[in-house]
Amino acid sequence: MKKIDFLKAIAYIYILIPLIIFIFGWTKLYITGVPLTLAIVICLARMIKRLRPDSIAFQLRDAWKVIIALILLLAWVYYSGIGGYSWQNTDHLWRNQIFQLLVDYDWPVIKGTASGPRGMSYYIGFWMLPAFIGNKYGIEAGFMAQYIWAIVGLVLVYGFLCRRLNKIVLWPLILLIFFSGMDVLGWLVYNFKGFTELKLGSQFELWLPGYQFSSFTTQLFWVFNQAVYAWLITLLLLIEKNDSIVLIMAAGVLSAPLPMVGLFPIALCIIYKNSKDIAQAKGSGFFKAFFYSMFTYENVVGLICTIVLAMLFGGNGAIQYTGDINNAQLSPKKIVAIIIAGIVGLTAVVLLLRILTKKIRAYRVNHSWRVYTPKIIKNIALVWHRIVYVLSSHKLIVYTVLLVVWLAFLAIHGAVVGTQNEATQNNNVLKYVLFLIIEIGAFIAFTIKDNKDDIIYICALIVLLVCPIVIIGAGTDFCMRACIPAQMVLFLAMIDAIIKAFQDKRKPLIIAILVVLAIGSVTPANEFIRTIQNRETFEEEDKTLARKEQIFESMNFSTDANTNLFYKYLAK
Repeated sequence: MKKIDFLKAIAYIYILIPLIIFIFGWTKLYITGVPLTLAIVICLARMIKRLRPDSIAFQLRDAWKVIIALILLLAWVYYSGIGGYSWQNTDHLWRNQIFQLLVDYDWPVIKGTASGPRGMSYYIGFWMLPAFIGNKYGIEAGFMAQYIWAIVGLVLVYGFLCRRLNKIVLWPLILLIFFSGMDVLGWLVYNFKGFTELKLGSQFELWLPGYQFSSFTTQLFWVFNQAVYAWLITLLLLIEKNDSIVLIMAAGVLSAPLPMVGLFPIALCIIYKNSKDIAQAKGSGFFKAFFYSMFTYENVVGLICTIVLAMLFGGNGAIQYTGDINNAQLSPKKIVAIIIAGIVGLTAVVLLLRILTKKIRAYRVNHSWRVYTPKIIKNIALVWHRIVYVLSSHKLIVYTVLLVVWLAFLAIHGAVVGTQNEATQNNNVLKYVLFLIIEIGAFIAFTIKDNKDDIIYICALIVLLVCPIVIIGAGTDFCMRACIPAQMVLFLAMIDAIIKAFQDKRKPLIIAILVVLAIGSVTPANEFIRTIQNRETFEEEDKTLARKEQIFESMNFSTDANTNLFYKYLAK
């Protein structure tokens, strides 16, 4: 029997099962239900077949570590409220009702309302298998399946963390549970009277209205349906080849669309890095390696699945929401600002590519350029190239320029766009900078030196810079969710920094890291404390539920079934 990489194989199955159930259970069998389901199953078989043997160094004395890790994961999920076995945060009000609708209603879920039929348009991937079980064996069996499904996902996450270190260790799991920005420090700095108002069980991540990076524990306790898949897919893609990246991300869209948006630029860097390695190994050109590695059966199927999901989510009210209607109109000032922002963004991309490739190439033009390109365009290109050439010769200058460019963009953004929505109307550049310093400043300081030439790390930092100023819907959901993959990359960099600090026996650095981690741990600790504080009021049989009407009336969870492309053409 051929040996395979069982950790990766189980991860593939875990990621693709929800997509298979959704495509087969929600779409017309003769259009996409049967053919696309079979295509995904074939992809899964091909992906597993290609796996090479790989494993984590395991010895018998590591058994106690595995047992303790499992106990920690069981407790983590228990206190999160998943499955309803402990007190639940307010977000579970909506998630419990969505799950119950998935169990009680025929698929696809459509309900008549006063404004016409509304179809569910939400990231339901995590619930697909538990809802199927709940439909067959009852709602309580479904809630139990949720708990187990979360445990399986977190075991895989922990497995990939151990594989990265090639040994079974407990401390990265403990760090994952208690890893966070220094929210309590932000609370004290931004809220001058905050010290007297601090209470056990408070949610410190709300210290600066309009901005929020959530700790991993907060993500699990509040948006578990997105978090588990976002973490797992990020860890998997970091060691994945190009041939199945699109399919894996398509499956992620069903459970965590906003995190997949944040993962997209990081995935492009992974694809670039993989293509470059293939080109060097085979002695071929970069673009040839790129096309041969990306245009695969799995990625084509993944693209089709992405289109299907885009049709479902395209009519979601949160995407269409624009906040203040006056800001939705394009004025001449806004058009100019968009053009300036485009030039700024293009400049930043060019500079970044120069850093990433670590090469300074002389400007060359081919024969067709010399013959067919007007002289003025060639001169502009030469000037543009010279600027990039000079800047890229000094990395410190480049980073400074990028920072100035970014602050200039923020100034334009704040001056022109103004009010965005209820949650972000008071945002400005100073608050933005303060937020980044408190949340990720120390982590960047600890990791930038050893990762300044890592394209994935640099891209993750850029994602973290961008997320706070992008607004989708009526709140700060994009900032909180799209940043999750970048947070995971930064977390991995911190693991490396901790290991290196202890290996080099740099006591001042070790103390500084431990102090920052201790301050940050207050946030996830308070998530546990809040659950424990409310244990006396919790009754297992009384899981919090929203009204069905609230789900179908909310712009975040439903769409007009008469106009949504998915419900018009693909839904059963």
